[in-house]
Amino acid sequence: MKKYFNAIEEAQERALRGGFNSIPWVFNRLTNDHYFPGWVPGKYYCITANSSVGKTKFLKFISIYNTYLHWATHGKSYDFKVLWFALEESEEEFWLSMICLTIYIQTGGAIQLTPSILLKQGSRTLTKTELLYVKNAEKSEFLKTLYEKVTVFDYIFNPTGVKKEVDKFANLPHIGQNITNSEGRIIGYNKKSDDLYLFVVTDHISLLHTEKSGLGEILTERQALKLFSEAYCLNAFCKRYKAIVINTQQQDQSKENLEFTNRGGLIEQKLEPSLDHLANNKELQRDYDCVLGIFNPIRYEITQHAGYNIMVNTLGFGKQYRSIKFLKDRLAGLEGTRLGVYFNGAVPYCEELEKVQKGVPLILPQYPNDPLLRTSYMDYKKNEIK
Repeated sequence: MKKYFNAIEEAQERALRGGFNSIPWVFNRLTNDHYFPGWVPGKYYCITANSSVGKTKFLKFISIYNTYLHWATHGKSYDFKVLWFALEESEEEFWLSMICLTIYIQTGGAIQLTPSILLKQGSRTLTKTELLYVKNAEKSEFLKTLYEKVTVFDYIFNPTGVKKEVDKFANLPHIGQNITNSEGRIIGYNKKSDDLYLFVVTDHISLLHTEKSGLGEILTERQALKLFSEAYCLNAFCKRYKAIVINTQQQDQSKENLEFTNRGGLIEQKLEPSLDHLANNKELQRDYDCVLGIFNPIRYEITQHAGYNIMVNTLGFGKQYRSIKFLKDRLAGLEGTRLGVYFNGAVPYCEELEKVQKGVPLILPQYPNDPLLRTSYMDYKKNEIK
């Protein structure tokens, strides 16, 4: 029992020294009002949505940009490493999207490019200014840091393949070492430093291939996902290595269908993501500590959602609105809590929207409002004038 009280004392002392026990998210209402801790070592997260809603783009923002921003603005007092298993996109597509994000940051949102534009896939030609910022992106600290701290695997598609790579990194001499008994069985893990935050990201797990079991039998898709989640993500990555484990998981295709009441009215609740509609194996919800559902109402021509006007015109957010809902949360008890966000999927970039108050019209702010990006935008405009 004493060791648990020691852990509490050490955590409090670390915070008093200016250290961190988790990486908070940039969404202030979650951090300050709801005391959501953000990324906690040893916890298991899931992001779910229907197809083409922006799971991967939101994940890149909240895991990579958010972590970099917190790390850079707090004295780089800890280290982080992201093992990103890209089952859907290629390594090239991943880094092209990061280049787009870099240019967006450098210009404060003034220049928004896509991987297709960068590769001249179509009639759109880069301007001289855009070409200049493409060259500047290569020199940016942001991109250099990410290239050092993020490793993308786009050639691994089976659960055990993912585990082997995580084991390999976790047992590097300067990172840590598994502890084994006389029979060679792993009974623990010795981590060299508590100041390293290890992220294990799989995007998305529905694309994992099946494989043979230890007995030589071919696992079904359901069994392969159970093996990956329970034996690898939960027991090995979270419990042993204290990694921050994040999966994206599709919703059932049935959630794509429009559902109406007997009066013809759209039932929003049935269209929104839910735990019961996690695709391929909904039982994985038992393993997760936190599940976030992303909803894009404008896809279904819903023009008012959670108090926000999202009509496709100058007065609404249109396609740049997303609703983030906690479907499950063991960290701060936020089940059912919603957060409206500005979502720029082309980059990718997100920002928390102001809270809607009854009777008070929501004045749409100018985006982006992030202090780092606002400063970059002012510098961009000064250079433009010159």
